[in-house]
Amino acid sequence: MAIFNRALSKTELAGFFSTASGVSTYAPIIVNQPSALNLYAGQTAQFNVAAGGSEPLTYQWQKAATGSGVYNNVTDGGQISGAQSGTLTIGNIGNPDAADYIVIVANGAGSVTSVVANLSVQSTIAGGNITMAIQEAVNLDWDTTGV
Repeated sequence: MAIFNRALSKTELAGFFSTASGVSTYAPIIVNQPSALNLYAGQTAQFNVAAGGSEPLTYQWQKAATGSGVYNNVTDGGQISGAQSGTLTIGNIGNPDAADYIVIVANGAGSVTSVVANLSVQSTIAGGNITMAIQEAVNLDWDTTGV
């Protein structure tokens, strides 16, 4: 047993565990799943995943029509960034972005797929004017009780 006067790095911890267990490569695991989002058109959507396992870990976000289960890789470009990272960002969302999203995390020992995180995009409602008309009874002011 050893005591350290500092926090150990992920690499150091993996080395100790590998030495003790005899296992040197660990399949990825997802420790924080991405969450569903319900946003308004024009906002920025951000899906996050946290994973562990032997380095290097690779990430690939995928998108499918809601409920279809047929996924295609998301690629960086335009309003999308982070398609191969732990954080997928979609700026200025609109109806075409409303879908199911998953991420596949992989390394040399295997891969794991996240739960489905649905993005729901609500239309923004154009502002409008509200006109109110109040008619008061004779000899009454708006702040009197009539007494």
